[in-house]
Amino acid sequence: MPPFPNSSPARREGLFGAAAARLAGAAARLLGWRPDEFWRATPMEIASALGGEDEWVNRDWVEA
Repeated sequence: MPPFPNSSPARREGLFGAAAARLAGAAARLLGWRPDEFWRATPMEIASALGGEDEWVNRDWVEA
């Protein structure tokens, strides 16, 4: 089940955009990644680079 099943597509898009911007910033600061490196990475690659998938990625969302 999606994390916000009752929210509108526009709201979900806004939530995704804000979260993606924060994560891209973290990848730049912590990993030295440029934007293209962030956007080409899979969620599991990002989680692994940041120190472990269990802390950063809900596997149910990734595999859905």
